[in-house]
Amino acid sequence: MNNPNLLAHVQIIREACEKRLQDSGQPTHHVIKCWPPFFDDVGDGRKTFELRRDDRGYKVRDSVELREYDPTLKAHTGRWLMFQISYVLRAKDAGPFGLLRRDACVIGIKPPANHTGVHAIEVANGDDECVCEPPIATEI
Repeated sequence: MNNPNLLAHVQIIREACEKRLQDSGQPTHHVIKCWPPFFDDVGDGRKTFELRRDDRGYKVRDSVELREYDPTLKAHTGRWLMFQISYVLRAKDAGPFGLLRRDACVIGIKPPANHTGVHAIEVANGDDECVCEPPIATEI
């Protein structure tokens, strides 16, 4: 799937579908990258928010698939977490205080009710099988 024309076409279709979902008021599913140290903090519950570029129309009740991405390897690690957006703070709402850049937002995230922990794709045997690890324990 290295055909640039096909990839561009798939991206156009995906963006059109996401726009249609946003316009319909239905929750949207977002897939976003997260660097390893932050991923671990989110996984063990210490970090319950994401500071993101506000380019996706995030809204409360949308789902977020947070994929661990290693910037030194420039590759996904295969681990991911699922969340639901519980709060969105946009720059225009924080504007009087000058807290956020104009193109940024903070999204509050919480695990869905059926959350089982960190997920991983098991690719060693060629099967794209989900392997669920128990949640990482938090220390208080």
